[in-house]
Amino acid sequence: MKKKCCFLCIILVCFLTSCVSTKIEGFKKPEVNFYEYNNILVFCNFENLKYRKQLENEFYKEFNSKKIKSIKSIELISPLKSYSNEDVSNLIKEAGVEILMEIKILSINTNSGDSSSLFVPVGGFFFGGSDSETEVTIDFDITVYDVNTEEILFRGTATGEEEDDDFSECIEEIFEDFAEEFIDMYFVSSL
Repeated sequence: MKKKCCFLCIILVCFLTSCVSTKIEGFKKPEVNFYEYNNILVFCNFENLKYRKQLENEFYKEFNSKKIKSIKSIELISPLKSYSNEDVSNLIKEAGVEILMEIKILSINTNSGDSSSLFVPVGGFFFGGSDSETEVTIDFDITVYDVNTEEILFRGTATGEEEDDDFSECIEEIFEDFAEEFIDMYFVSSL
């Protein structure tokens, strides 16, 4: 009986966990340690304000959980106003920003198809089904600048993939994993 319960728990965990993956590739100046910087401005250069806010929030939450100070550009530079380059520079300097991280979406690809049917009986209920799954792949462009020297510290790309029955959940999971992976790879591993 214990073996059956254990087996069913393992199967449930496999089906209820996310299959999101993020691959990041890029070039960082070898002599630069990101942990030496105190304040990071996260700027998601997206026309879609919903996605911009969503990804900036994910980076903000992840930086905050690692005790790294960051600012969301959407709160510093309002999308409702027009700014000159000088105005933006002044806002960034007044906020004490040392690093500007600019993220752009290069492409979003979706593929919808039927997933294979699988039913797992558990306590009279069945989990699984033959619902249509949506596979989403997002390619990002990432550039990290030193605000004072205007020097590029990092240049790279990231690809996030997720499969779920809801497009919005795919996007949310990709954004969350991308923020976590990037910060762990370049900010935390530097410590």
